[in-house]
Amino acid sequence: QRLPELEVCGLNSGERHQLSLSVERKPP
Repeated sequence: QRLPELEVCGLNSGERHQLSLSVERKPP
């Protein structure tokens, strides 16, 4: 079973990277 995050990372690694950084910067 492939997770949506993995698929997105593979399809749009660039966008996923930016999203990851944004999430990390955003407070919980």
